[in-house]
Amino acid sequence: MSGNSIGRRLVLTSFGESHGKCIGAVLDGCPAGLELEEKDIQKMLDLRKPGQSLVSTQRKEGDIVEILTGTFRGYTTGAPITMVIWNKDQKSIAYEKLRTEMRPGHSDYTAYVKYKKFNDFTFVFHATDENKNLINVKINNADLENVEVISDENIKKQILNDSIFAVSKSGTISLEICNAKVPSIIIYKMNFLNFLIVKMLVKIKFANIINIINNKEIIPELIQKECNAKEIY
Repeated sequence: MSGNSIGRRLVLTSFGESHGKCIGAVLDGCPAGLELEEKDIQKMLDLRKPGQSLVSTQRKEGDIVEILTGTFRGYTTGAPITMVIWNKDQKSIAYEKLRTEMRPGHSDYTAYVKYKKFNDFTFVFHATDENKNLINVKINNADLENVEVISDENIKKQILNDSIFAVSKSGTISLEICNAKVPSIIIYKMNFLNFLIVKMLVKIKFANIINIINNKEIIPELIQKECNAKEIY
């Protein structure tokens, strides 16, 4: 079956991923009047929750199930039963290497083929160690989701190879992005006075080295006033 559901009269649909906000399932077709409480499901989940042994994932998850719909006062209502487990100890970037190094006994390769590398959509900032904390503060203050900041040079190339789009400042990183064949744009913004001085002293049309070499805009550049959220988006 190509979807995430199994069954015909009694249909179970799963959703979520271990590095996302939650995992869960919807059971449709269950008759009304059956005894069912969260504790009935929880005792089975306790047998497989992570962090209990050296051979399982070391993420610390309580795996506490919450029934959102389909039961009332300990009995099924006949409506679809929605069950959710909220993840607490999850970071998408921790799974980065697993996108190409498939684990035996897991569905890594199946998901990679099925979703054509789109099984995880994350914005990744690559920054130096000294700038990493500053960027994390900005991200937390803006309450952004699905954003990771890394400074590990060893996985930068792999991240580029798995990316579908890149935004960068002008510099050698633009060459790395080009080499990885990832569509990109160049953004750059500086103090207005400094910008005027640079414009007077440097007589070139473009900021990016690839555009300078070719004497035409191959990679779009958003400089100064064009470097804003609306234009970038």
